Amino acid sequence: KQMKKEMDKKRLYIFAGKPGAGKSTIIKNIFPNKTCVDVLPFVEQFRVDGKVPEEKTETAYRNMYRHLKTAEDRLIILEIGTNHPELNISEIEKLQNIYTQTMFLCDASRDICYQRAMERGMRHHTEAWETRMKRDFPNTFTKLLKQTSIPWHVVNMEGSLAETIERFKKLMGSKS
Repeated sequence: KQMKKEMDKKRLYIFAGKPGAGKSTIIKNIFPNKTCVDVLPFVEQFRVDGKVPEEKTETAYRNMYRHLKTAEDRLIILEIGTNHPELNISEIEKLQNIYTQTMFLCDASRDICYQRAMERGMRHHTEAWETRMKRDFPNTFTKLLKQTSIPWHVVNMEGSLAETIERFKKLMGSKS
């Protein structure tokens, strides 16, 4: 019965990381025809004068997780940043009865993130971007994830796109 229950679950891949780490690029390359649930549209609705008040980002995350509880797709790709690790991991844990999950902590140096973010037209206000770069990522996430049963991997995103795609495909093929 337990095996059947596991097979009935939907699949959730979570990609977390700093802006410019390469989350969107990797998702588009591995899942070209799949719609990704990105936290950004949930956050953008609270933008005022170019900024989103920090307390509103928590509301945005909660709205996104509420959406995931009712999403119908069998495979969901979720893209989040580095904000509110406690909230994110707690909400992801609550989804374990619906989804078989794997979390990828997409890591790259500040310089690589900055270069990539500039190449794609920096979506964040400079001050907000600097705040995100100062976060102790992926360490804050790994510390919390070790206390859960959520399977996770830290993935170095600094290699070539082809190498990074292969790395992800191997991780997704393996039992986490």
